[in-house]
Amino acid sequence: MATEGKQSWIRDLFGQARAITDRARKFIPQSKLGTAATAAVLIGLIGGVIATTWRAHRAELAKTHAENQFKVVHQAARSDPSNYRAMIKDLPGATRVSAQQSMRNELTSDDNVAVSISGNPDLPLASTVAKEPVSDSTNPRETRVAANYEPFLYVGGSSVVITDFQNRRDAASRFRRTGNQLLGIGRVDEAIAQLEQALTLYTDLAAEQPDQPDIQRDLAQIHNDLGKALETRGDFAAALEHYEKARAIYEKLLEDNPQDQTTRSALSVTYDNIGRVEFQSGKAAQGLENNEKVVALRKALLAEDPANSDYRRMLAVSYQTRGNYLDASKRTQDALDTFREKLAIDEQSVAADPASAQALGGLAYSGKRMGDLSADLADYKGALPYYQRAVESYERMRTLDPRDSSIPLQLSRASAKLAKTQARLGNIEAARAAGRKATDLLLASARDVNNEEQQRSRASVFGEIAEAYVVLAGDEKTTSDLKTESWRGARDMYQRSLEIMKDLRDRDHAGEIESKIAQCDEALAF
Repeated sequence: MATEGKQSWIRDLFGQARAITDRARKFIPQSKLGTAATAAVLIGLIGGVIATTWRAHRAELAKTHAENQFKVVHQAARSDPSNYRAMIKDLPGATRVSAQQSMRNELTSDDNVAVSISGNPDLPLASTVAKEPVSDSTNPRETRVAANYEPFLYVGGSSVVITDFQNRRDAASRFRRTGNQLLGIGRVDEAIAQLEQALTLYTDLAAEQPDQPDIQRDLAQIHNDLGKALETRGDFAAALEHYEKARAIYEKLLEDNPQDQTTRSALSVTYDNIGRVEFQSGKAAQGLENNEKVVALRKALLAEDPANSDYRRMLAVSYQTRGNYLDASKRTQDALDTFREKLAIDEQSVAADPASAQALGGLAYSGKRMGDLSADLADYKGALPYYQRAVESYERMRTLDPRDSSIPLQLSRASAKLAKTQARLGNIEAARAAGRKATDLLLASARDVNNEEQQRSRASVFGEIAEAYVVLAGDEKTTSDLKTESWRGARDMYQRSLEIMKDLRDRDHAGEIESKIAQCDEALAF
């Protein structure tokens, strides 16, 4: 294209020169002196034409080149907005400016990944961020800040940087918020990229103002957020590294202000994160040890402010976590004892606010888990009141919030567990009533075929109901007709569970359910 442009320019030039020469021949005198003078004028004219034409041609080429570069950049941003900087890094004429420009571009325009992904119209745009033109002189602080960011390659136009401390903090907050939104919808890798941007900003801000507790807490919090995202991806080692950095920051802050409740509360969350990763990594003892630190911190906070519902709820959750760790470690009785402590706190929360669906949810969960643990210990009589309490709590929740589609599924599960427990205790009619209730709730509840977690829960509850029917069918007091009815009911529930597992292409669980259906068919054959 460049060669064709040059050839075209040369043809135009010679065409203009020939025209001037032809016109000159008509007016040049025949005398030598006149000819010489005219030749000098002619040469000057041709030289001017050459210079003027060359400058015009260079300007046209530059204009075309700039337009082409803009098209390349725009197309790259449209086709892959999350990676367009890498796509344009080798473009001729690209110049490096600090990543504040990169940050500004990512937070503005309809090419913005963060805003378009989150779909949140309330997410502040970078048009609210103060901007200053980049001058020829170099600000040492800006150079140091820019060194911490991935360089942005900017083609054409004037560049801008964000130099104000608060505006950079606000921008970091936007990256953090967007990252957490992405994590919430399962876009883990993109979430990590946004949170890493926030971490880079917060790290620099904390270094600039090391004596500001709020800034240090920002840095600790982004370490926790990034750790959670990495944990979700299964990178436990990297997650633990960030959690430990957050812990170190909070502990340093408490050295200067040991009674600060905000920092102590945040530290308890960090210990909880560390313990969870340790436990998932197979280090049960370390997980429980960190949980003890969580419980100690939250007990102290609640003792200082007994009416604080958040502290009460946080302490209840820490006991729940401990109980689940102990259960997974096959320490069933210890787990049951731990959930008793949680149950006592849940009862206080419901007494303080009877209309709180959150408090009732905690109470219902405690009842269900204590019923499970009692059943695991073969204490079905002890399990019965816990399951009854769970059903009652979920019923109250459904009355308080009838629009919550998750409550009927939870109530159905608790009712199925209650049915199975009643059947094991020989309470046939009570078991059948609870089983019918569980079935009706489950069939009437909203079904989201695109929600795998919900689908698995539904399959599990169908299985729970089927097991209740199996227990009824095996009871010696059950009549022949009722045995047949119970086996048919069990087969129907197993079949519904199997269909869901087939839809999910879960062959392992599907195979287990098929063998249970075969047992039902064998019993019905007699």
